[in-house]
Amino acid sequence: MKSIIAFLLVIIISLSSHAQIDNKIVIGKVDSVYSTILKEPRKVWVYTPNMKAGMQNPSQRYPVVYLLDGDGHFESVVGMIQQLSQVNGNTIVPEMIIVGIPNTDRTRDLSLSVFQIQIEQEI
Repeated sequence: MKSIIAFLLVIIISLSSHAQIDNKIVIGKVDSVYSTILKEPRKVWVYTPNMKAGMQNPSQRYPVVYLLDGDGHFESVVGMIQQLSQVNGNTIVPEMIIVGIPNTDRTRDLSLSVFQIQIEQEI
């Protein structure tokens, strides 16, 4: 009888407890811009220093890294920059904003024809 009561008590406690309500690891946010050269909207992934801590200072200026192949390298580059600029007082590199640009068509996005179109339009 005692084992049944103990078992029911364990079941009730486990059903009512919430160990992890939000299982997300957030290192950036997704935004989008419209490319007039490619004639399509493009997503960009943006990391800003101290984003999670809520300690952002709007007047603070940071260098920016524009990361091509953002969908493949965003997490690792953000991790390296955080490690080299924030963790345990490291100041090997400055804190910086990272803008990851995912590819929609890698061959087109990274070919010279896109850059030539942009240069021709600017001239």
